[in-house]
Amino acid sequence: VGCTTVGRAGVGCTTVGRAGLGCTTVGRAGVGCTTVGRAGVGCTTVGRAGVGCTTVGRAGVGCTTVGRAGVGCTTVGRAGVGCTTVGRAGVGCTTVGRAGVGCTTVGRAGLGCTTVGRAGVGCTTVGRAGVGCTTVGRAGVGCTTVGRAGVGCTTVGRAVGGCTTVGRAGVGMAIRQPPLELF
Repeated sequence: VGCTTVGRAGVGCTTVGRAGLGCTTVGRAGVGCTTVGRAGVGCTTVGRAGVGCTTVGRAGVGCTTVGRAGVGCTTVGRAGVGCTTVGRAGVGCTTVGRAGVGCTTVGRAGLGCTTVGRAGVGCTTVGRAGVGCTTVGRAGVGCTTVGRAGVGCTTVGRAVGGCTTVGRAGVGMAIRQPPLELF
C-alpha cells in the first residue's frame, strides 16, 4: 500500500524490498542499494545495514531513524517518548542513551558523545563524565548543570536550591563551592 517500488535487489538497484504502510522504500540490501529494511508506522527508511546504507534499524513511534549501528550510520538506538535520537553508541554517533521525560539527549558516553547521563526534572543535560563531556552529574531542583568532575568538565558538583553552578573542584574548575550555610 502506497509503495512505488518493491522487490529483491539486483545489480544497480536503488530501491528493493517488500511494501509496508506508508513506506516508499523497503527491503533487504543488494549491490548498490542505498535504502534497505522492513516498514514501520510512519517510517520512511528502516532496516538492517547493507553496503552504502546511511539509515538502519526498526521503526518506533514518531522516530524517523532508529536501530543498531551499521557502516556509515549516524543515528542508532530504540525509540522513546518524544525522543528523536536514542540508543547505544556506535561509530560516529553524537547522541546515545535511553529517553527520559522532556529530555532530548540522555544515556551513557560513547565515542564523540558530548552529552551523557540520566534525565532529571527540568534538566537538559545530566549524567556521569565521558570523553569530551562539558556538563556531567545528577539533576537537582532548578539546577541546569550538576555532577562530579570528569575529563574536560568545566562545571561539576551536586545541586543546591537555586544554584546553577556548584560542587567540588575538578580539572579546569575556576569556581569553588561556597559553604553550604550560604544557601
